[in-house]
Amino acid sequence: MSRRFFPRALRFARPLALMTTLLLALVPSLASALPATDFSFSDASTLSLDFDEIAMSQSTVITNQYEAGYGVRFSPNVWYENNRGALGWDGDNFANFQTGTSTVNSTIEVIFSGTVTAAAMEFAANTGNAFEFTALREGAVVETTVFAYGTCCTPAVYGLRDIEFDTLRITHSSGGSTFFIADQLTWNPVPEPGTAILLGLGLGVLARRPRATRC
Repeated sequence: MSRRFFPRALRFARPLALMTTLLLALVPSLASALPATDFSFSDASTLSLDFDEIAMSQSTVITNQYEAGYGVRFSPNVWYENNRGALGWDGDNFANFQTGTSTVNSTIEVIFSGTVTAAAMEFAANTGNAFEFTALREGAVVETTVFAYGTCCTPAVYGLRDIEFDTLRITHSSGGSTFFIADQLTWNPVPEPGTAILLGLGLGVLARRPRATRC
C-alpha cells in the first residue's frame, strides 16, 4: 500500500464531510418541529408579504393575486383590509371575513408554490378564541398546534417552524368568534434541489483540485 494513500484519502474526506454537513442542514428534522411565536427563524432566504405590495380596495377577495410574483395563494379566499390603522396595524392586512358582513371562512389555507421550512404571521382575533394551525405537505398533515389568542386586538405571531410543508391551514378551534385578521406573512422557502447539487459539485471540484508540486 502506498504511503501517500492516507494523505490523499484525508484530502478527499474533509470536503466530503463538509458537503454532507451542509446538505443535512438543508433537511429540517421532523422531531424538532416547533410553534413559531416570533420571526426569529428568518434568514437570508426569508420572504415576506405585508399586503401593500398590490394596490387593492377594501374587501377585495384575495385568492391567487400573489401567486405569480410571490408564490402564495389563499383557499378558498381571504379579504383585503385597509382600515385597521386605529388598532396600531399598518393599514394593509388580510382577514378571514368580509368587513361589515357576517361572511366568514372559518378555515383558510395559505398555499405556497414550493416547500417551506417555516411560516408565521402577525395575527389578531377577538378575546377568548383559539385557532388551530396545521402544516400539510402534499395534502398530508405533518404538524398541528393550537394557539389561544389573548386580548383583542394586539398582534401576536403564530405559525410553525423547523418542518417541511407547503400549506398552512388555519381553523377556528374554540370560542365564540371565528373572525381573525393577519399581516406580515413570513416564510422560509426550501432551497431548490439545483442549489444543493451545485454546492456538492463545487466541493467535489475542490476535493479533486491538484496540489502544486514542489521543486
